Amino acid sequence: MKTLITARFDPQYINELNNYATELRFDGYGVNGIKMETGRLIAALDGVELLICECERITKEVLEAADSLKIILCCQSEASSVVDVEAATQKKIPVIFAGGENAAAAAEYIIGLILCVSRNIVRSDRMLRSEYGVFDGSFLGGDTGSSFVPWDGPLMAGKTFGMIGFGAVGLQVARLTHALGMELLIYDPYVKQPSIQHLNAELVNLDTVMSESDFISIDCPKKRGVKGLISRDKIGLMKNDAYFVNTSCAWVLDYDALYEALSEKRIAGAGLDVFPLEYTLRKNKFLSLGNAVLTPRLASATRDIVSHHTRIVLEQLNLMLHGKMPNFICNPQVLKN
Repeated sequence: MKTLITARFDPQYINELNNYATELRFDGYGVNGIKMETGRLIAALDGVELLICECERITKEVLEAADSLKIILCCQSEASSVVDVEAATQKKIPVIFAGGENAAAAAEYIIGLILCVSRNIVRSDRMLRSEYGVFDGSFLGGDTGSSFVPWDGPLMAGKTFGMIGFGAVGLQVARLTHALGMELLIYDPYVKQPSIQHLNAELVNLDTVMSESDFISIDCPKKRGVKGLISRDKIGLMKNDAYFVNTSCAWVLDYDALYEALSEKRIAGAGLDVFPLEYTLRKNKFLSLGNAVLTPRLASATRDIVSHHTRIVLEQLNLMLHGKMPNFICNPQVLKN
């Protein structure tokens, strides 16, 4: 198959890809970090049967012009963010994606954010670097003692972790929280209790997660994210010493209500990796809060991500070409038919 690769691609898998591809071409985002515009992408797809993409927009216009295209491998955890799946389905083009590519990375980051905000890691680092920094005996276990109190924080062990939504990231978080000796509460209307029995977790309603958890994290896929699900009323159910983390979907959460809860110390803290569009850097009022740790959408940013998504999409391609249904496919009906 003539193949166009516009994704970042791990070269260690080239030999495996050569089992299926007779001609390889690399272009676009994966080469220079610049997404190909529609006209150039259409021209590059001339005669191409297999497309491996990541950030280029595979629109209806592109698909209608790509007469030879037979398979799309999208190196994203949700292909619909860049591929017009409906248009691909109409042309009977299977769209395979890298399901769970960043799940472990995001799960580790969630735990990291919680530790940073709850154990005051970022605040204490900033203090020591500032002109007000003091490093006296209290930090070394000395008997001065008093200045230690503002920097202490809760253990995670023995506490309750609440998950809102339970996808691939949630599964990885569950494994980490289990290792830390935590209880796990899950709210997800799409999940059944038997499927999580081995995790020692309990399915509960949203109000229970919000009111009984010591740490809460959102894991709502975009296609399931309900706008405003975590409303002012839901935030009002949280314990005064609870922490909230969002690395998933901004629109699920009422950020204004969260800001008020943090600024009024009605909850202990928050770690935020995603924000609504209106929260630009200059207008992000969370920057003024000492009990919030903010990062610029870095939860999935690891040096291993390219290797992971390359391996996953090629595994799925191998399944399909051997007559099996891929695990991560947006439109399985095109193969069933």
